[in-house]
Amino acid sequence: MASLLGLALLLGRWLGRARLYRIIFEADTPAGKAFDVVLLLAIVASVLSVVLESDPRIRGLYLAPFETLEWCFTLLFSLEYVLRLLCVGKPLRYATSFYGVVDLVAILPTFGPYLYAL
Repeated sequence: MASLLGLALLLGRWLGRARLYRIIFEADTPAGKAFDVVLLLAIVASVLSVVLESDPRIRGLYLAPFETLEWCFTLLFSLEYVLRLLCVGKPLRYATSFYGVVDLVAILPTFGPYLYAL
């Protein structure tokens, strides 16, 4: 998790807070459109993975790839969440907004067992 935060900070420093905000929150730029398309494709792929994994036969055959995909999607969505928090003026306001809560709820199930163990 620390490396994820480090990556987010590196991206934030490299792109700059204002540019990062435009990419993430404004879809009227080529980079913003690309960000939205990539995020949408990741969401669709994540949902498709969960649907396929719900079939016991498929899950039994491909358990390791499904677990790997789950962690990849969780880390990607976690990075997106941290980047959103880094580029907004009031991170707590975003975190408690509807979209901030939805983003957090999307990543918590994977981290849940590890958080519970603490």
